[in-house]
Amino acid sequence: MTARRHSIQSLAPETLLEIFDHLSTSRKRSKKTGVYSPIALYPFTIASVCRHWLDVASLKSKYWSDVVIPLDFPILPSIMGTYLDAFNCQDTPHFHIVYFNTVPIQAQVEKARLDDVMRLLVPYFHKCKTISIYTCYRSSTILVTKYLTKRSLIFLEDLSLVSSITDTTQPACFASMTCPKLKSLSVDAKTFTNLIEALEIKSDPERDMDHVRITSYHPTNCRSDLEPDDLVCGIAELADGYGMIYALDVSDVIFDPSLTWLFTHISNVYEVRLVDLQKQFLAQLLGSFRTPQALHDYTSVSLTRCILPYPAIIGDMFKLSFIEMGDSNSILNALKRWEGVEIEVKNCSGFTDIILDTVSSERLCPNATSLKIHKCPISVKALRRFVRSKQNVNPLTKLCVSKGPSLFWWDKVWLEGKVEDASWNGKKLHEVKFSGQITV
Repeated sequence: MTARRHSIQSLAPETLLEIFDHLSTSRKRSKKTGVYSPIALYPFTIASVCRHWLDVASLKSKYWSDVVIPLDFPILPSIMGTYLDAFNCQDTPHFHIVYFNTVPIQAQVEKARLDDVMRLLVPYFHKCKTISIYTCYRSSTILVTKYLTKRSLIFLEDLSLVSSITDTTQPACFASMTCPKLKSLSVDAKTFTNLIEALEIKSDPERDMDHVRITSYHPTNCRSDLEPDDLVCGIAELADGYGMIYALDVSDVIFDPSLTWLFTHISNVYEVRLVDLQKQFLAQLLGSFRTPQALHDYTSVSLTRCILPYPAIIGDMFKLSFIEMGDSNSILNALKRWEGVEIEVKNCSGFTDIILDTVSSERLCPNATSLKIHKCPISVKALRRFVRSKQNVNPLTKLCVSKGPSLFWWDKVWLEGKVEDASWNGKKLHEVKFSGQITV
């Protein structure tokens, strides 16, 4: 007797819902890149299998509160209809438009698909908690701003308008916007300046901003139509309107040449992360930060692949980090006028013995008492000279070296006597019994 074969299509709705529940709790989304895995596209992936699965999935409204719509291919009207029905039932839905694959579509195709989706969803924007749109082309971002202008988004906490290719320098189309609960903002640099001009920002010391990401704005075939002053002043205005900005990221922005340099103060920012920036804007931005005394021990600034052609006044930001910095002069220019406490250096080919010796001989970083170094071309001798130079000022109390050179026993004994908390290649020096050397 032949056993009957059962298709997954024959499963009862209750069984399918149990499977869908498992998938619903497993989804994870990468908001840094805007590229989503199949499970993160839930419920779009299951709704696209067949009409039966779509009907079953629509039985549970919780699946549709965090709606993800991929731009890579057209969406069936039946699925879009379910999205709209779900939006009608949700108090504060989360709305994401993303890329499923990394291969970009043509700009006109992207804008046409985005326009279709926006026209259907714009009636629900007023109650959205999240509006997150990751596109390939900035011209698509401009299209989105036409639908957001003159909106009162009183529930909106997370706004992301991120593109990877700057195919236009056209200003965004914001006229006015109200977002009193905004906690997270991710936009390209030019769109950011346009948004700040339109956003109704009322100073409120009790209101905090969790994260501000100013993303890539890098036109290659034309002028940028953006000056450093525009962006620095925009950041300052946003910071003034909030009690605190916990994290500020600025990456890969280029500007038109400018002879002006406004001295603007940016206060109330805890953590600043700067990536792929250079020249005047980098120096101007670094020199703008002012740290309130009450926040001093929590502030930090990190530079990743940045070029700083002359010394910048970084002031007393508590922690200064360098990541993947290959230019020694840029590292030195950042250290020359910094008066903070902690230095951290990761994967920097430009952090060499010359840097350490210059800091030692010129008595730079007078308040620094902590140094962490990971995978940098430094020698034990240079580190010893640096530690010795600190003895009569502010002695180094913490030294952490990883992926560093071998450490012989006599160097270990010397460092033990000079640094209270020292570790080398993952081992605490005060806990190691030596028979020769510590190696990588």
